[in-house]
Amino acid sequence: MNDYKLVHDLFQELENRYYLIFNDQRRLPDDELAWDGIAINEPELQGKISDLLNVARNATFETADARWTEQLKTIGENVRTAVEEYDYEKLKSGTNRLYRILNRYPSRINAQLVTAAGSLRLDSLAEAMNTINNNLSEIDVTLDNMTEEIHNGATALSSLDEQLNALVKEHNAWQEVDDEIRRVKASLNRNIEELENSWFDLEPMTRDLVNGQQAEWAVSLAQVTDKLDEALAEKGFVTVRRTFLRYQSQVGRRFRQVDLDLLTLCQELQRIGESLDLVLRQFHK
Repeated sequence: MNDYKLVHDLFQELENRYYLIFNDQRRLPDDELAWDGIAINEPELQGKISDLLNVARNATFETADARWTEQLKTIGENVRTAVEEYDYEKLKSGTNRLYRILNRYPSRINAQLVTAAGSLRLDSLAEAMNTINNNLSEIDVTLDNMTEEIHNGATALSSLDEQLNALVKEHNAWQEVDDEIRRVKASLNRNIEELENSWFDLEPMTRDLVNGQQAEWAVSLAQVTDKLDEALAEKGFVTVRRTFLRYQSQVGRRFRQVDLDLLTLCQELQRIGESLDLVLRQFHK
C-alpha cells in the first residue's frame, strides 16, 4: 500500500514539473527566451521520472503492467534531447506523450491503492489481537507488559480502520473528479462545450464531497462551484475559463491534502506494525 501511495504521489509531483515546462513551451516558437525556463525545469522533471522508475522496480510492481515505465523512460530521453537541441517539435511530441501517461496511469495506481487498502482487513486483525490478548490475560501472561501493548495496538488499529475506510472513499471520489477535470481542461482553450457536458457529472460529484462540511476548504469550494455554475449559465467564455481554473485549483488542493492524510495514515500503520512485531517477537525468546 505504501508503494502504491508513493507512486501516486510521485506522479503528482511529475505532473507539477510537466506544467512548469508546458507553460513555457506554449510561448514557443515565437519567444526563444522560453527555453531558459524549460532548461531550468527539465532536470527536475528528469529527477521525478527517475524516482518513479526506481520505485517501480519494487516487488509490488513485478506483475503489473510495465509499459508505462518503458514509455516514461523513453519520454524522458526525448525531452532531454529536445532541450539540448532546442527542438520545439520534439519537445512538443515528448510533452504530449507525457500528458497521455499523466492522464491515464495515476487513476490506475489509485485503483490498485484502493484494492490494497481494502485487503488490509484491519478490523479483523484488531479482533484477532483482542482474542489473543484475552487468552493471555486468562493465563496471566504479563511478559514485558505484553497484554497492554497488544491491547493498545488493537485499539489503534480499530481507530485507523475507520479513518482508512473514510480516506480511501474520499480519495477515490476526488480521483473521479480529477479525472473528469483533466479531460475537460484539454479542450477548454478552444471552447466550453466539453465543460458544459461534463458539468452534468462534475457539479453533483463536487456537491456530494462538500455538503455538510464546515471546513474552510469546503466552504470555499462550494462558493466557487456556485460561481462556475452561474458562469456556465451565462456562457461567457472568459469568465467560465477563469472560474474553472479557480475551481480546478481548489479541487487539486483538497485532493493533495487527502493524499497527505492517507500517506500519514500509512506511516502510522507501519509504526504500529513495527511496534506489535517487537512485542510478538517476545514469544520466541
